[in-house]
Amino acid sequence: DILGRIAGIFNATSNPLGDSEDGHGQINAGIIMGNASLGTSDGAGFKLGQGVAPQATVYATKIFLNDFGPFDIGANTLTSLARNAQNAGATFSNNSWGSSVDGEYTVDSAEFDALTRDADPNEAGNQPMVYFFSTGNDGPATGTIGAPATGKNVIAVGAAENSDADGTDGCLVGPSSSNNNRDLVDFSSRGPTEDNRFGVTVVAVGTHVNGIASTDAGYNGLGVCDQFFPAGQTNYARSSGTSHSCPVACGAGMIVRELFNEQLASQGFPANPSPALIRGILANTATSLQGGNDGDGGTIGHIPNSVQGWGSVNLANLLAFKDSLFVNDQETLFTATGQTHELLLIREDPTKPIKFTLTWTDVPGVPGAVSLVNNLDLEVVVNGTTFKGNVFS
Repeated sequence: DILGRIAGIFNATSNPLGDSEDGHGQINAGIIMGNASLGTSDGAGFKLGQGVAPQATVYATKIFLNDFGPFDIGANTLTSLARNAQNAGATFSNNSWGSSVDGEYTVDSAEFDALTRDADPNEAGNQPMVYFFSTGNDGPATGTIGAPATGKNVIAVGAAENSDADGTDGCLVGPSSSNNNRDLVDFSSRGPTEDNRFGVTVVAVGTHVNGIASTDAGYNGLGVCDQFFPAGQTNYARSSGTSHSCPVACGAGMIVRELFNEQLASQGFPANPSPALIRGILANTATSLQGGNDGDGGTIGHIPNSVQGWGSVNLANLLAFKDSLFVNDQETLFTATGQTHELLLIREDPTKPIKFTLTWTDVPGVPGAVSLVNNLDLEVVVNGTTFKGNVFS
């Protein structure tokens, strides 16, 4: 289901092979860009191995020696690995890994904040990259988001439930943790970060996620919950974790970019939307899980919050109002504290709701300190009434 669409493999480890014996990288690649070419369907008629962006290609970087450990990139750096991927043509980066740091903004977080703006510092100009990171599986306690997901410019993805209620997988995720798309699963790490940002950007389905199994001769399934699923075949696996909600969101981000480049750019919208715009679109169009179970015995509150971020990724919302978008992407330069930029918009149909989202790519902060460098505020004034960003009382 990904045959012929592997743009390259870079093995940063001391392992002689860039393979996927545990199956973790393989299933996540398939979640993003599998094309279900085998034509196998599940009991409900959905194609197994169907990724979110089924015509994409993948460039794989191996950073773990064997079966999740140890982390091993040798003499490479995170920046050199980003440069390799960018030089191979990558514009999006899915990262289903991280360290448990209880919401701390780390050196790695700061490095990815810089790489979002420029993934290849050796090349003239900026080469932006959209980074997605899984928040981690240390929930349901608060303040458990891992790093580098604690970065400001990355898209940090938590895990909502599936709705199949199909038994209990090999990670002991049972039917009650996979029966309602509006519920957050208990293991999903959540904010706030140590410096009191929400931490979670969005969530996506992260339980009982089906995808391709590794075809490596030594495939052992240690990186997934079910080495093969459904029973009776060896092409597909199943797993649960923010590792698998992350590539769902990453694939969605890629579809946003394709929508702008292939449809909206001809209407005057920016081609190659910035990482901040991708993040803003996903946040703006996400569906709030308000009222659902928060995985810790409580109820999910109104967006935004440190449990669901801005809600569950939902591209249907974007497609429904793509002809009603207004976008301002990197057209205004702020050079000093206190500056403002004002836009006048006229709503064509006052009976319909309108949503505003402000995002930006921030300068890397100081690890261990307050990470936010630039503090931008959004105000929307309608008929003399002022609405403030993030204030929904």
